[in-house]
Amino acid sequence: MSIVLSHISAALIWLSPEASFYTLRRTISTPPLLSERDTPSNLTNSTHILIPSNARIPRQFEGAVIHYQHRKLPSGSIVENSIDSTRFAVCPELSFLQIADSCDFLTTVRYGSELCSQFVRTGYSEEPLAERTPLTSPSKLKRYLDESKGANGIDQARRALKYVVAEARSPREIEFALMMFLHRKDQGFGIPQAPLNERIYLEKRYAHLDHRKYFECDFLWREAKLVVEYDSEFAHSTRQSRERDASKRNALSVLGYTVLTVTTGQLETFQGTITLAKTISKHLHIRFRPLTHQQEQASYRLWLRLFSNSDPSFWLPLGEISKTAKKNRVDLRKSL
Repeated sequence: MSIVLSHISAALIWLSPEASFYTLRRTISTPPLLSERDTPSNLTNSTHILIPSNARIPRQFEGAVIHYQHRKLPSGSIVENSIDSTRFAVCPELSFLQIADSCDFLTTVRYGSELCSQFVRTGYSEEPLAERTPLTSPSKLKRYLDESKGANGIDQARRALKYVVAEARSPREIEFALMMFLHRKDQGFGIPQAPLNERIYLEKRYAHLDHRKYFECDFLWREAKLVVEYDSEFAHSTRQSRERDASKRNALSVLGYTVLTVTTGQLETFQGTITLAKTISKHLHIRFRPLTHQQEQASYRLWLRLFSNSDPSFWLPLGEISKTAKKNRVDLRKSL
């Protein structure tokens, strides 16, 4: 039997090492038909499945969240599991659109940013993150949305895409970026966006400053010559890494860049986060407009959501089912 995992079920795949089992190049456009044979043993009441609108639902799927696909999907919307040929999932771009349709704005931006990131959670406490090639990019997401005109969630997906950050190396980089870059009306501080992990190349005349040919900067405002580095305890805990960071800061200073270091401790308080926003604004030569009481309360709620827990099981609404999904949940005892 072939099934296509979608919505929250697909999102959990793309946020985990299991994503490597899905071959993005071997894709199809139409959900395969369900069969009554070989019922999978790990289907639960929270499993989200995508099926063609005219498909007959096997009895074994009672309780699963069934999503009917009425519209023609763009090419490559469904990808195959390279280990299990009966397993499919919606592609990262369609998954982003589905999350936009079933979750709120912040969750959509956060999820899109993780799809475009350079990390994946391992599930191990000793080394919680591992490097990986981004599953997609803002340009690919935009192209997919352009091919999905009229789809459910398209408006929120387009609005969220404006704030999706790419190339992040940790959840904290994404959270810091959203707190700083989201517009005031979306509870953020409205600081001009900066690319993540951009490179500054060393000219030959500065080769004596450092043996590296270039520096990767966590956040880089190139025109303002401002670099913000997130000094995580995990990534900068060894003596060698600290010495490497110091050499980088010294070299960038000689090149005329101002380097600001953000620590985990600074982000542990809301007032500390506001102070960082004011400092960045000052170096960008822009005025940080004072927050009204209402704006401060809204930004505080955003800060709580972003920094209280980075685990997807916390910020993805796993225990909730959207109105659309509730309507799609099939009770076969009534339908047969």
